[in-house]
Amino acid sequence: MIKINAAWKAAVKALITVWTISGGGLFLITSGYVMDVPVIKLFFSLLSSFDGWGIETVFFALGIGCIYYLLRHRQKSFWVSCFSSFLALCTIVGKSYEETGSWNCLFLYGIQSAAAVFVWAGYYFAYKHCILLGMYLLEKRPGFLNREPKNKLEAFLFEQHSFLGPFLVIFFCGLLWVIAFFPGTLQWDAWFQVRMNLGALEKTGHHPVFSTDWMGGCIRLGRRLFQSDSIGMFLYTGPQFLMQCLVFSYACFCVRKWRAPISVSWGLLLFWGGFFPFFPIWGYTMVKDSIYYIFLVLMVTALADLFYTGIRKTISLSTVLFWLGIMGVTLFRKEGRYLVALTLLIFFSGCRKYWKILLCGGAVCCLAVGLEYGYMAYHSIPAGSTGESLSVPLLQTARYLKEHPEDVTEEEREILERVFTADLDTVVNSYDPVISDGVKAYFLAHPTGQDLADYFKVWMQQLCRHPGTYVQTFLHHIHGYFYPNVHVFQNYRAHFWLLDGKSCDGNALDISFGFEDSSMRSILEGGLYLWEKIPVLGMLLSPGLYVYILLGECTYLAAKRKKEIVLMAPALCILAVCILSPVNAYMRYVLPLMALMPLTLSWCCAGSGIGGGLSTDEKLRG
Repeated sequence: MIKINAAWKAAVKALITVWTISGGGLFLITSGYVMDVPVIKLFFSLLSSFDGWGIETVFFALGIGCIYYLLRHRQKSFWVSCFSSFLALCTIVGKSYEETGSWNCLFLYGIQSAAAVFVWAGYYFAYKHCILLGMYLLEKRPGFLNREPKNKLEAFLFEQHSFLGPFLVIFFCGLLWVIAFFPGTLQWDAWFQVRMNLGALEKTGHHPVFSTDWMGGCIRLGRRLFQSDSIGMFLYTGPQFLMQCLVFSYACFCVRKWRAPISVSWGLLLFWGGFFPFFPIWGYTMVKDSIYYIFLVLMVTALADLFYTGIRKTISLSTVLFWLGIMGVTLFRKEGRYLVALTLLIFFSGCRKYWKILLCGGAVCCLAVGLEYGYMAYHSIPAGSTGESLSVPLLQTARYLKEHPEDVTEEEREILERVFTADLDTVVNSYDPVISDGVKAYFLAHPTGQDLADYFKVWMQQLCRHPGTYVQTFLHHIHGYFYPNVHVFQNYRAHFWLLDGKSCDGNALDISFGFEDSSMRSILEGGLYLWEKIPVLGMLLSPGLYVYILLGECTYLAAKRKKEIVLMAPALCILAVCILSPVNAYMRYVLPLMALMPLTLSWCCAGSGIGGGLSTDEKLRG
């Protein structure tokens, strides 16, 4: 009788999950007679909108049901349940905003909310049982977590030559991209930076000034030494690609030192190397984000290595690399200084024995900031637009003006007309919920302190009157980072088109690919298109997936190894930056999180976790 009950429970859960996932269970009920018909009629009209027909649905339900029945004795897990609940909530909220641009799929009517709860349950069962299935398979296949090489190739790559081996793989896999796309690729922001350095545009602090002058300086050097802009560009992209290979190889070396499973080392090598055709081209692209994530991986790897090996009386290589990473992270992205500061503070709160190293790291960060401000003052470079850091509040103001124009007082209108350079109707028309560039363009570039104070006074007053509008604006602007099915602004291919021979301004740059025949470039670029279409693996191009992985790692460490969660601070800071960024679900903003994912995942599998190794006390004792 117990088995029958368990089977029925598994079957019901499977049907709910299949209906939720395959049927688009969360939709907007918009029929005009909805509020007038009996509940039973409404319920049947709800069901009639879905199609349960198809042999694929039968096989899907059978497979899901078998998994649920297999895991029937593994239901009690507080952390897994909490994490699955949160992911299910993120999914239904994201789905609602993706389909309707609002939370109406959740709260429009009472029956709409009931349907949302039903769909949430389906996703909850799916997420929970996927996690439980992974735990079950790891227990049944302990060899997957083996930390010792099984053959000569693994011994060569991960034991005998744990730095050189990964370096050779990463370098030669990326070399094909280096040759085919010589002298590199140029991203849109870098195009503006180069033009700033060459004098075609006014140079400002909108982009990191050292990054701007490094890019432009390489172009100038190529012109002076080789009379070639193409060679000048390679003077930037070539060393950057080599640096990426070295940093990734150092990370692979440290992961082996931490005694992570061999399977994890293979995962790092395939993800950073050539199997996933993403980092080879981004590491060869002139853009500030690439050098930023390279320095960030260096900083976090060295920090984790210091945590693992403990405190040493002498300055180690990891210490020097940690400080070097801090310098690069601070200089090559505006938000880098805040990431470093928060990381140091969080790490100090959990590991005060490292205070000397952390204090020196703070000094390096301050030095980098001082160098930037001093450099800008010496060269009379003005700061960037203030609106760059106000994406979320400006979007909230624009949506408020769009949805509640009658609730804007004369005093508020006067203040808003003063801080925006265009009339308010133009500001409303420029509102785009997923990107703030249109609204930001009309905000004063350098408002006074009084202007900002008056604006935020209006912002607060309108928030108190219509908080729902502000919340919806915020959710609509960030849902792509918490909903993996979003496709907008996943422009992982955007860095190709600027070198097609037509888009570059010949008066500013004369850059062309080394090979006129584009066959090889088309094949490699097509690999990225093909990757997007591969089931499951295509999700590696989803920004939301990396957020889910990060939150899963934090949940695991919170449950098992609380003290070590401090190592997730840089990744969590990146997530915070993405939430406050100008664009929703933008792959370029998630690049640092993508680059860190193999490293943080390795840490969860190493140390005192799944992979074994030193205990936390031993690490802290040094």
